[in-house]
Amino acid sequence: MVPAVVRGKTSVNGAASMLGWAGALAGVVGAGMLAINAAWSGWGFVAFLVSNVFWAAHGLATRTLSLVVMQAAFTATSLLGIYQWLWKMG
Repeated sequence: MVPAVVRGKTSVNGAASMLGWAGALAGVVGAGMLAINAAWSGWGFVAFLVSNVFWAAHGLATRTLSLVVMQAAFTATSLLGIYQWLWKMG
């Protein structure tokens, strides 16, 4: 099944789908940045934070409380990663 946003329809479900895809892309980018383990890899946590925001918005739009709760916890780990890799070490 092709997501509504790919078919060009605009709706709450289409917007939620777009949020989900944006969250997925940002999460994959963040994971890749951390996996490379370079000097700039800590910026992967910023990508994770962006992903958290998109996924939390997706969860709110689709009324999926479990996803919102999980993203709240992941936001805390993203902020900790930003502190450890960018703030503290920077």
